[in-house]
Amino acid sequence: MSQAVPNSAASRPADPKPRRRRRAASLAASLAVAAGVTLAGPFTATAHAAPIYCGPSDYVEEIQVEPWAGDHFKIKIFPKRDARWHGNPRHVTNSMWHATQACVRGLYGTRADLIYDQLECHQHLALLKDSVGGYKTGPSYDLETWREPFSMSQWREVECGNELNKGVAGAGPVGPAARADAGQTDLHDYYSTIA
Repeated sequence: MSQAVPNSAASRPADPKPRRRRRAASLAASLAVAAGVTLAGPFTATAHAAPIYCGPSDYVEEIQVEPWAGDHFKIKIFPKRDARWHGNPRHVTNSMWHATQACVRGLYGTRADLIYDQLECHQHLALLKDSVGGYKTGPSYDLETWREPFSMSQWREVECGNELNKGVAGAGPVGPAARADAGQTDLHDYYSTIA
């Protein structure tokens, strides 16, 4: 039984130029990804690999973003009925999180953790009814950037963050809630990019 030797002539391409081109292309792509840029074609770069999408997905009807004072905003996730009744809330939370990331750019670090925690709380408590027969979460899961972190043991007490940091973001929204894929490309420059 013979074994191939990795550096033997049989294991190398006959022409070294294709290998150099592949290495150069691979290096360029790696550098672009490290810099946060995705190469879309020859000499073209875009900030994001995929377009913003806020429409229906496995457990989401749509996602809207409502601008508030400063750099704050509220993400409104409208869950499908199947999301509320699904037997595995962690699975649904992760699916909704991926949909949120496809819709809302700029969720990193502490802000991302805070939004995810609120989403997880809303999904786990999705079937709780309010005093008039609706859902305590309302028709949408409202996730706000100005809330402070809270633990799983505080979910009911702080109502998924709704009882924390009231008033931090000012008197209310500074614009209407809208789907980000309807022309919006940057939450920190909300109105200047609406088509």
